[in-house]
Amino acid sequence: MNVQRGLYSISDNFFSFWYRFVFPNLSKLEAGDIDGVYECSVKPFIDSYASKAFENVCIQFLRKMNARASPPKKKGSEGPVEPVLGMFNDIWQGNIMHAIVAG
Repeated sequence: MNVQRGLYSISDNFFSFWYRFVFPNLSKLEAGDIDGVYECSVKPFIDSYASKAFENVCIQFLRKMNARASPPKKKGSEGPVEPVLGMFNDIWQGNIMHAIVAG
C-alpha cells in the first residue's frame, strides 16, 4: 500500500503563534507564570519563529508585486525600489505601523 502523507502548517500568523507558544503553556499562563513561560518556552525560539513569519510576509509581498507585473527592481533601475526598500526597512526595524500606513 502506497500512502502519501502531507505536511500541513498553519498559514495565519496569529493562530500559528497561539498553537506554537500559548496553547502548550496555557495552564502555566493561567496560573500566572508568564515570565517563566516566556523565559523557557518563548525566548529561546522566538527568533527562528519570527524569521520564518517574516520570510512568509516577504514571499506574500513579492507574489503580489509579481501579480501586478511590477516586481521590485535592482537599485539604480527605474521602478518602485525606494518605497519597497523603505517598507522592508520599517518592518525590519520594528516599525510595522509606519510600513502599513506608508506602504
